[in-house]
Amino acid sequence: MRKKATMVVRLNENGEVLLEGEKILIGGNEIYKTLCRKHFREMTKLI
Repeated sequence: MRKKATMVVRLNENGEVLLEGEKILIGGNEIYKTLCRKHFREMTKLI
């Protein structure tokens, strides 16, 4: 069973998660990725 994707991360051109910088980037849909809470936690180490 898949978990519901409720979290969003922004990726740089290398596919790495950006934790600092501008909060919103207009027209940057290709660099945002939705994740479930488990994978968000694994990628960001924030929660």
